[in-house]
Amino acid sequence: MDLDKNEIVLSKNTRPFWHLIIAGVFYFSSLGMVINGFYQLYAFPEDTSIEKDLGGNLTIALFAFTFGLGFSVIKTRYLNLEKEKLQTVFSQGLFKFKFYSSMPELKYVSVFHNVGAEQFEVNLWYEGNKHFNILNFDESQPALNYGRLFAAKLNLKLLDATEKGNSQWI
Repeated sequence: MDLDKNEIVLSKNTRPFWHLIIAGVFYFSSLGMVINGFYQLYAFPEDTSIEKDLGGNLTIALFAFTFGLGFSVIKTRYLNLEKEKLQTVFSQGLFKFKFYSSMPELKYVSVFHNVGAEQFEVNLWYEGNKHFNILNFDESQPALNYGRLFAAKLNLKLLDATEKGNSQWI
């Protein structure tokens, strides 16, 4: 982690490849419905029932486009220390939309041993019992080192919970 940086990535969602394929199918279907609707409207101007079909085609195209967005949008959350805001960025390809909200009251950073996943998690706790999972590590020492650095950056306490039943504040 860069200590000079004023933005900290809290969470970044990634999409599996098959999500992108499904999104592509929805986008392609949406485009096809729009093109087909306007083609029918201009190719057969004397048929008045096509105008009704155009509304249906555009509605279906809008739903298909919305489902495509659902399968392709990536959500990333940043903690902006300079502005003291929580920044949420929704990105889809070249387009990005940023939303700012007030920063939650940060409590502490913990390094936790998740026995089921056989990983060590670095978590940022806020507002009672809510937390962000920042990073996962395979070994305890790198997780503790990162947790120390992360807690120092945010001026928070660090809870070492790498051993079950032996939690210690650092």
